[in-house]
Amino acid sequence: MWITSKQAVCQETAVYRFQKTFMVQDQSSAKLTIRVSAEARYKLYLNGTLVSLGPCKGNEFARYYETVDLAPYLVQGENILYADVLQLEEQYGAPVFIVSVERTGRLAFFMDGTLCDSGEKTDLSTKTPWQVCRLFGPDFTMAVYSAYSGLFEKTAPIRTGEFSEAIPIGHTPDANIDHQSVNNYGEFCTYPLYQRPIPQLFRKPREFVSAMKPEGGNPVSFTVPANTTYTCELNAGELTTGYLTFLAKGGKDAEMKVLYSECYEHFDGKDYSKNLRDDKTGILRGDFDIFLPDGSAYAYETYWFRTFRFIQVTITTKEEPLTIEHIGYIETGYPFEVTGEFSSSDPTHQKMLDVSIRTLQRCMHETFEDCPYYEQLQYTMDSRLQMLFSYQLSADDRLARRCMEDYHASKIPEGLLQSRTPCIRRQIIPQFSLHFTFMVEDHLLYYGDVSLAKRYLPTIDAVLNWFDSKRNAQGLVGKTGYWSYIDWVDGWTLGVPTAEKSGALTVVNFIYATALNSAAHICEMIGRSGDDYRRRAKEILRAAKMYCYDSDRNLYTDGPGVRLYSTHAQLWAVLAGAENPKALLSQAFADNLAKPSYSMCFFLFRALEKAGMYDLVEEKFDAWRLMLDKHCTTWVEDDVRERSECHGWGSTPVYEFAAMRLGVRPVSIGYGEIQIAPYTKGLSHAEGTVASVKGDIHVKWEIKDGIFSLWVDGPAYVTKKVVLPNGNIFRTTDAAFHTSCEV
Repeated sequence: MWITSKQAVCQETAVYRFQKTFMVQDQSSAKLTIRVSAEARYKLYLNGTLVSLGPCKGNEFARYYETVDLAPYLVQGENILYADVLQLEEQYGAPVFIVSVERTGRLAFFMDGTLCDSGEKTDLSTKTPWQVCRLFGPDFTMAVYSAYSGLFEKTAPIRTGEFSEAIPIGHTPDANIDHQSVNNYGEFCTYPLYQRPIPQLFRKPREFVSAMKPEGGNPVSFTVPANTTYTCELNAGELTTGYLTFLAKGGKDAEMKVLYSECYEHFDGKDYSKNLRDDKTGILRGDFDIFLPDGSAYAYETYWFRTFRFIQVTITTKEEPLTIEHIGYIETGYPFEVTGEFSSSDPTHQKMLDVSIRTLQRCMHETFEDCPYYEQLQYTMDSRLQMLFSYQLSADDRLARRCMEDYHASKIPEGLLQSRTPCIRRQIIPQFSLHFTFMVEDHLLYYGDVSLAKRYLPTIDAVLNWFDSKRNAQGLVGKTGYWSYIDWVDGWTLGVPTAEKSGALTVVNFIYATALNSAAHICEMIGRSGDDYRRRAKEILRAAKMYCYDSDRNLYTDGPGVRLYSTHAQLWAVLAGAENPKALLSQAFADNLAKPSYSMCFFLFRALEKAGMYDLVEEKFDAWRLMLDKHCTTWVEDDVRERSECHGWGSTPVYEFAAMRLGVRPVSIGYGEIQIAPYTKGLSHAEGTVASVKGDIHVKWEIKDGIFSLWVDGPAYVTKKVVLPNGNIFRTTDAAFHTSCEV
């Protein structure tokens, strides 16, 4: 049974405490496992210890509950269990706060559990009385910079209101747990609940490593005298995500403002710019919390996590000094266990891998995220790349599975998928729907779950059929409407090629053709025919060659009948299977066409690989080396706007090191056969580990005195297809082996 408070006001953002007191006779043998959820978020405490945080972000068709073992936290005698539940305004209010959290605008709490103690059983669920009150102190403010992810606070020490008995919600007879309908007629409950599909996020106490300002200041504790304004800037050492925590004493009527920033910037009187990210001669910009001490001892943790590398703390005291006894943060994120590693004769490779892993980790919480600072939203293209990169580093695909399910559930009636989900502000970028096909193909290759691929094929078909319905008299996919975002490129307003004003976009047609071939490959891997998909892909290629190919320049235009060109159209032509791939890319580089930003570089690298031009990738990696030179600790969103300092799609080096430099990739579904084909040009040696569902694969190679030597240690009884630099190929099922050849 869901419960609420009769004092709660619908469409209000506030925190309410649901509390229950119960007795334990024998703490050593007592058992208590619960299921817990809330609308929209909760923090659950037992005897003052945080024991669960959730619920996991859901979508409009599925909300989640957490299963929590409370036995380790029970004490002999009286136990106090309480949940601080966040009620969020619904979509159409003024401030919407975290848009990736589904909400109805109502307050609701659910807990289900039975205490087993000394042979007796006591129902502690919401079917028995709970006390509830509103918490005073926390007040939430809308973010300025990070409007889609912001839940910032203007808060005083928390105090409870008057408790009253919680009441059931409406006429809902149960919680609709795990696929059960609310009644015998199969009708949906308001809050259908499913088991949380991913583990709880980790929480790890951290300290600020230094004070940037004042130089030599204490980054952990300090005292601000009465009638003083004091500012300090603290350094976390790297961009991170965490809950700010502090212990304060005194400071009645003071104000403490904490600003969270990704890096230092410089202002020239007109524009802000970024160079060295830790250059403290610059300024910090960002969203902030305000804390209002009342003179008492004051311990606090923000309700939602923050993203920052640096924080600026500004304290203004009145008649009483304020002592910050400790300030720090609790780092949080998805518990991503990394086993992949890489090093080579190029020392920048190890640094690039470290930053790539950190970037991925900071963009993994309850979903994949485009960026943890500005949006915390799961976008299709971004997530597909993050998923693929993560496969090289860990055999854990739980976050990837929930991502695919989120997109499957986001399909709108006309067949497209929402471009970001979960999100209360619905958005469509049509070509992003095509990346769902690439997601499913990747997962089938890396994990071999045929049933999952079969489940999502109808969704893939709906997307592909939508694009087919948009084909015009030329046979091309015409104007698609919505937002035709491709990439952040100078001269492209909102990331849309200028040719879109005239009609069809060549690049969209080639992405569609690539997705058709991808769908065909999925079908063929699971024993179905992909002929229809491949036929449609060829039709698109023929139409593009007829109406979009400029034979004078040996380039595809950005659209039929326009004299506009980009590298994007050429690289996607190559990926779709167009003729003369090397000539297309060579001409694009020679003409210095609009270049891809970091997001599109993965696809550019695949096109270079397909065209036999992969040796150019190391030169392209100079863009990543430049970010290292600028002291970035995570990869920047793009090189045009440089908005976000942390964007998972920039972690392309992970894939290049694993799949190309070590040469490890699946040949058949679920790593049924492993290819090991190291790309050696420009290096004298490389070594690393690639994660797989069959077990970690360790590869080491070196070139010395004209001899290439290879050592492999991987899963036994799995066929390994080895491609040597001299072109020789052999297969083995040995777990560990060594081979060599002349080069």
